[in-house]
Amino acid sequence: MKKIIELVNSPDAKNIFDLFSEDQGVYLVGGCIRDFLSGKKVEDIDFAVDIEPKEVVQVLTNKNIEFYDIGINYGTVTAIVNSKKYEITSFREDIETDGRHAKVSYTKDMKADSFRRDFTINAIYASRNGELYDFHDGLKDLENRELRFIGSAEERIKEDYLRILRYFRFYNDFSNLDNNSKLNKIFKEESINLSKISKERIWSELKKIISNTHSLKSLSLMHELNILSSVSEQLLLTQEYSKLLQIEDKINESIDPQLKLSILLENSEYKTDIFLNQFSMSKEDSEKLKSFANLDLSIRSYLSIKESRAKLYRMGITKFQNFLVLNWVKDPNQKNDLNWHTLYEIAKNFERPNFSFGANEIIRMGIKEGPLVGTILSELEEWWIDNDFIDDEYSIFERLKAICLSYK
Repeated sequence: MKKIIELVNSPDAKNIFDLFSEDQGVYLVGGCIRDFLSGKKVEDIDFAVDIEPKEVVQVLTNKNIEFYDIGINYGTVTAIVNSKKYEITSFREDIETDGRHAKVSYTKDMKADSFRRDFTINAIYASRNGELYDFHDGLKDLENRELRFIGSAEERIKEDYLRILRYFRFYNDFSNLDNNSKLNKIFKEESINLSKISKERIWSELKKIISNTHSLKSLSLMHELNILSSVSEQLLLTQEYSKLLQIEDKINESIDPQLKLSILLENSEYKTDIFLNQFSMSKEDSEKLKSFANLDLSIRSYLSIKESRAKLYRMGITKFQNFLVLNWVKDPNQKNDLNWHTLYEIAKNFERPNFSFGANEIIRMGIKEGPLVGTILSELEEWWIDNDFIDDEYSIFERLKAICLSYK
């Protein structure tokens, strides 16, 4: 297992450690330790402190550190250092929970704070000196790749029903324990309460689940326990999703989570519209999901290199690859897999040619400035694309003369 001192001494960690004095207890906690020790990329670094939020705010203010305190009622202040966000949360205990929110009291007891966390692998703390604090055998569970709730699973879930989805997010990578029928029964019974959780939080967890390379494992169990339908009745796990993950493995690249979601929505415009009405997404994600419900059937496994290059120029590499994958998923003939894979590789290596002709060349042909210049330029570019980006300037010039003459 990797030595935690590497993470503790990283610039990101020191950005926050160095803000606090030695007598203020500041610790790395949660996902950053879990991911670092299990060899995964550390995305976010979170801290736990033994001082109250108002004192955290005072420290940041004194050091002229930008922050926002939208989560201060739950003990969290977010510091912004070098444009990066770091959540700093005070040690706390739950006084009262309702499955969505918790009333908390602050404490200096790290162990008490650890009992309000969800899983053993998320309740490991590290001091600025690299000392680890592990009250629930989380290190052992990390090593054995086991996922366990802290204490009673039912109690942890009733404190926050989103923990059902969080379980399945980590179940992708930490699921060496035998399938627990008692735990599954709790999930099945309590999943109806996911309706009490905000749609933003649910979508955030679902997106993380489907973004995982091994998401089929989690989604299969979620489907079996009717949890997927509790999230949204529009979601359906089919063989197409399994095939999509096989393709993801073949191309050795992560597939857009919106594309994966579209497969779960059966690429249906109707289901997509309902889902988007249920869940709040960014405009970019919404538009992308809608686009995946409208397959571009012109992308076929038998496209020539010339045809592929033309489509890549017009669509862009990412869009072409996404629609290629969608059509690949829909293709029942496994014999075409090699062709699909070859087209994907062509796209990866595509370099967009430069169309060097502009408005000035057209005006020099005697065409007056105005909309016609754009029309002629577009016609010339389309001819250039259809001729596989011909680089013979004489041929392009002769074509331009012919187009201009047709408008005089």
